Amino acid sequence: MKQKVLITLFTLLITVISFTNSLENEKWIEDLNYLKTELPKLHKNLFYKISEKEFNSYIDELSSNINKMNNKDVLLSLDILFTKIGDAHTGISYSYSNEFDSFYPFDIMEFEEGFIVVDSSKEYEDIIGSKLIAINGFSIDYIKNQLSKIIPHENEAALIKALPQNIIFPDKLKYLNIIENKDKTFFLFEKNGELILKKILPEKISNRKNIQYSIIKYKPNFLNKYNNSFFDYIYFEDSKIMYFIYNQCYSVEVYDKYPDPRINREQLPSFEKIVGNMLDIIQENDVEKFVIDMRNNPGGSSSMGTNLAKIIGDFDKLKDNVYVVIGRRTFSSAIINTLDFKKYANAKIIGVATSGKPNHFGEIKSFELPNTKYKIFYSTKYFKFLNDDPDSIYPDIEIKMSLNDFLNGEDTIFKFIKNN
Repeated sequence: MKQKVLITLFTLLITVISFTNSLENEKWIEDLNYLKTELPKLHKNLFYKISEKEFNSYIDELSSNINKMNNKDVLLSLDILFTKIGDAHTGISYSYSNEFDSFYPFDIMEFEEGFIVVDSSKEYEDIIGSKLIAINGFSIDYIKNQLSKIIPHENEAALIKALPQNIIFPDKLKYLNIIENKDKTFFLFEKNGELILKKILPEKISNRKNIQYSIIKYKPNFLNKYNNSFFDYIYFEDSKIMYFIYNQCYSVEVYDKYPDPRINREQLPSFEKIVGNMLDIIQENDVEKFVIDMRNNPGGSSSMGTNLAKIIGDFDKLKDNVYVVIGRRTFSSAIINTLDFKKYANAKIIGVATSGKPNHFGEIKSFELPNTKYKIFYSTKYFKFLNDDPDSIYPDIEIKMSLNDFLNGEDTIFKFIKNN
């Protein structure tokens, strides 16, 4: 009797699970059909790279295989679709920490020397300062190529930018066939000319706050305290350099023109006030060089930067001494402003290639999938600034941050500008 009850309960449990999965699958199929119908109507030109037939066939095939997939697989499959579309502004938004249950407890950063480990859990602190060479025998270039399948991008710079935040998730590596078992992953590092082969075990994301980390020892440089600033300036009187940090193309003036109820107006800086003070200093002092640093600027409203470029271009004393610093994170409106400074102030562009493209889709809007509630972002305009169509802004002078400068609190690019 007891055995029959257990069998009945087990059968009931399997039935409930099967019914729940069936409902989830139906929700996804409805959402995929909604995506198939709505996105082509809303996007500026969805089929400029992918054909309508390929787009529809991909969604149909994904729907037909939905019962074999978990939620992570569906999201990564949609990432592939958006990568095929080829517009870096168009994609599905989801939180890695909500969708993936584990991660490898270390972080890397791009330097002149390669991808360097800058922090890790205490257990693996011996790899801090080392260069990542391979994962399970696959080179970084191969892994970057595999990631190109699931990361919407328009150039290689976007893949380089995305690599550090993606390789720490075993679910992504497994999906791309880089690893078979997340508990048997071997990372190859190089440190002081010696190779280190390290088996690193993933940690639960839910336990992330409880993990003790070791961080690479470095001296902050002059830019660190401005990391959270929208924009600000520093006047280096001894070097006769005005340095404008432009991290966000957004201000109280933009808010007043385009109000957004999600944003607290009182916390926004005034571009007119801060830039006005900076221009007074340029006018009244012996300033010989002007630098606008947009290497961490993801965009916003381009009009402020365009006007500033025109004003700076009118200063005779700054002629041929205007620099724009760009980087992997330079994107969208910051791309437009880089071109503005080139056009109006004859600026020298310095840094590394941008993840953003000069001619690009933009003016992003979004809609929500009705059942799963994931947000889909899409472009409503196409901006053409150049007759040709380069995939990135490439600097006139390519300079990457060196590891040694980073550790010693120096900025490699500023050091170059100051000494040349």
